[in-house]
Order: sequence, then structure tokens, then C-alpha cells
Amino acid sequence: MRKNGAPGKILAIDVGGTKVKLLASGETEPRKFRSGPQLTPAAMVDRVRKSAKGWRYEAVSIGLPAMVGPAGATVIALTILCSTFGAISANVLAGPRVFFAMAQDGLFFSRLARVHPRYGTPADAIWAMALWAGLLTLTGGYEHLITLSGFANWIFFTMVVIAVIVLRRSHPDWARPYRVPGYPFTVIVFVLVSSFFVVNTLVGAPRSSLMGLGLLLLGVPFYFRRKRGV
Repeated sequence: MRKNGAPGKILAIDVGGTKVKLLASGETEPRKFRSGPQLTPAAMVDRVRKSAKGWRYEAVSIGLPAMVGPAGATVIALTILCSTFGAISANVLAGPRVFFAMAQDGLFFSRLARVHPRYGTPADAIWAMALWAGLLTLTGGYEHLITLSGFANWIFFTMVVIAVIVLRRSHPDWARPYRVPGYPFTVIVFVLVSSFFVVNTLVGAPRSSLMGLGLLLLGVPFYFRRKRGV
């Protein structure tokens, strides 16, 4: 306890989602354990004590989900379902067609370029996407999958924006009907912020991040091999 009565080191506990997360003052790596309806107050206290073993703290701060009642919980659940179904619909429409386009260009398995004779859809590519998504779900939970895909996405976001600078220098004669406001400062700021996201994710969740990076790197030799037509 400090002289002014304020606590020194604090153990912060975040109760929400599928995990209970803990972090003490002066520590950099959070600890967590699985939550759920079966986690009673007594069991939670026991798990917190075990998870925080070795940490020194003088006070505990707990963050809990807001109490909105049964009606509020139903509204929130329905909103999440609508958002989830919307995202799934967009991914089902767009994702397989990426496989389809790559197969047409000779960069992926040629079978995925086939079109269903009756429905006119890339059926094989849709099945391939479904099987791949199913395999990914076996590697971890929701948080792991979000981190894995988000880490890879932000790498590509950063590379795309860097390409704006590269292409303007390497091809200054190309027609540019749209000008980036505040160029090059807005581009530089975006690259710095997105690079921070990438590094922060890598430090905070190394397993999921490295798995996402590994999947990206596995595609590099496959891409060049297909590009050469071997």
C-alpha cells in the first residue's frame, strides 16, 4: 500500500467471453483459463489463486459483463447471430471464388476451376473452402482463429498500402484517377499503426500468430511452383 492509501500492484481480472484473463502490475504476459456456466464462484476463486501464483499484488480489480437482464441478453444474442450469419454469407460467396479464380489462372488445383453443370456455381471450390474451414476449427477456439486470421490479414493490409508508395515511385506514368488524401503522410501513418498491430499480436499471442505466419509461408513455394507451370 502506498503512503496516500492507494494500492500499489493490482491484479486485473477480465471476466468475459470464453476465457477469464488475469494480469498483474509489472507483468507483460496475461494468464487465462476457460470460463462458462459450470464455473462457480468458488471454482473461479480457486482458479484465480492458482493462475496468479507467483505474482505479487495488493488489490484486485474485476471487470464483469454488464447486467442487461434476460431481454437484453436475448437482443444481444440475436444481434450477434445476425452479424455472424451475414459474415458467413459474405465469406461463403467470396472465399471459394478466390480458389476458383486462382485455379483458372493455374495457381491452384485445376479441379477447383470446375463449374457445377446445373447450378453454375464453383461447387468444388465451395467444398474445398468448407473442408479447410473445418480443419482450422480443430486447431483451437474462437480467439485462436480470430488471432490467426487477423494477424495474416494485417500483414496483407500493410503490404497493400506500402505498394501505393512503391508503385508511385516505380510507375510514375500510370494513370491515377484517385488521389490519396494527405499522401504520403496518411499512408505512412497507416503503415506504422498496422505494423504496431502485427508486432503487438505476435508478442501477445505468439502461438496463433506464428501458426498464421507459417500457413502464409507454406503458400510461397506452392505459388512459385504453380506460376512456373511445373
